[in-house]
Amino acid sequence: MLYCMHDDLTGEFENYSTAKEMWENIHFRYDQTSDTTLRALHPNWMTYTIGLSRSITERVRTLQAML
Repeated sequence: MLYCMHDDLTGEFENYSTAKEMWENIHFRYDQTSDTTLRALHPNWMTYTIGLSRSITERVRTLQAML
């Protein structure tokens, strides 16, 4: 799992002795969605339009940036 992480995150998670322990901490740290985050996402999501002039790749990148 450490091999797949960016270098700046490796140091934060390398001290866990098992992959299960590491996964639980990663899940706890990054799987939290706050009300503030959802409120900020809602207007962007509701006003997003699929521009036919944009490629699929550009559309996916835009949606990923929103999330």
